[in-house]
Amino acid sequence: MKSMKIVLRLVFVSAVALFLPVIINYLLLLPASYIDVNSLAGGIFLSIVFYTIQTGIAIILVRSIIHTSITEMGFNLYNVKLTFRMLRWFIPIWLLLVILFYGIGLNCIAGFDAFVSHYYVTNKLAMQKDFIIGCLLAGVGEEPLFRGFIITLLVPVISEYVRVKKVKIPFVAIVSGVLFALAHIEYQIMPFRILYIDVIQLSITFILGIFWSIMFLKTRSLLGPIIAHMCANTIQIMSGYIVAYFFI
Repeated sequence: MKSMKIVLRLVFVSAVALFLPVIINYLLLLPASYIDVNSLAGGIFLSIVFYTIQTGIAIILVRSIIHTSITEMGFNLYNVKLTFRMLRWFIPIWLLLVILFYGIGLNCIAGFDAFVSHYYVTNKLAMQKDFIIGCLLAGVGEEPLFRGFIITLLVPVISEYVRVKKVKIPFVAIVSGVLFALAHIEYQIMPFRILYIDVIQLSITFILGIFWSIMFLKTRSLLGPIIAHMCANTIQIMSGYIVAYFFI
């Protein structure tokens, strides 16, 4: 009975995490037709609406299924000192890894120029939208779904750990990391087909998703994952634009 409950809960959170963003995008097609989505203001407005709907639905689902408060879902300021201790070593390590990534890519990987050009278009408007939407809004909008929603629903039924040598990783953190990575695959629903897949991006988002999940489990707050997400995106995106503008 318990194993069936675990399977059903896993299927449910997976379906919501992977298809809810796509469904909301389809719902926003009508209002998007009345807005200049290519403008800075239009893009920001639609992103705010998108993330607001996504977070609202995630909260409603959690409250209706396990009847918990939004405070327990991570909307709190619990363990602030622990949060900033974890951030103090995450941010410099991530900065170093990003510098190494672009340094090795530029000098050792064939086709790296095309990889950078796919994400970072060298014009001012694209950079402004990426900074505001990708760096500032994405963390605030995505963490309530991929950490608050997924982990809050799975923790009551899954307590197992996966051991990697001497390190124990909560299974729910791995699930969150996998779903977070899969959500970065570009696809359409009808007819279903994958539009774009990037193995490097999937690997990075999987690892980051696990770390941010562990941070959420340790602090029981979304504050750390949101700030870490914002900082990670800022470092990666702005580094990408530096490479696109000055090294390609």
